[in-house]
Amino acid sequence: MPNGSPHQMPSRFSARRHVPHYSRLLFTSLVEPIVIFLVLSGNVVLALAATAFYRAEHGINPAVEHPFDAVWWAFATVTTVGYGDVAPVTTAGRVVAIFLMVSGISLFVGFSGFLVSIISSKATQELQHHDAVIRHRVQDVDTHMRGLSDRLDAMEKELRERREP
Repeated sequence: MPNGSPHQMPSRFSARRHVPHYSRLLFTSLVEPIVIFLVLSGNVVLALAATAFYRAEHGINPAVEHPFDAVWWAFATVTTVGYGDVAPVTTAGRVVAIFLMVSGISLFVGFSGFLVSIISSKATQELQHHDAVIRHRVQDVDTHMRGLSDRLDAMEKELRERREP
């Protein structure tokens, strides 16, 4: 493609330089107390659902022979993959499934929302800080320019006075 073509990729992917910055924001956000609480809550809900499903289905459902079968079912259900290889056959198992589906979606939405909110807040704070730094630098340049302008005015005045007899 000729240089300057609208379909030509830039020589350097412009977002690449921002990836480390956003990665840092993401990883620092993951240690926020609310995010840790939501992750732990999700794991507790998953473990409780797998345990309740195993107790309700083991011995009745031929697909649930081992506790890991219930853990597999819980992960497949909460992630909405639902392979179908393990499905509840008892009323109690179906109630556990409904509980896991609703709570899993709720925790995912809450986790996503809080994570985006935290990252946005941190990004806004950084932008405000950078804005303040830039404003300060502009004021410094403006002050320096006024000083240079005053000096230039003084030099022009001195030159005029020297030219006048």
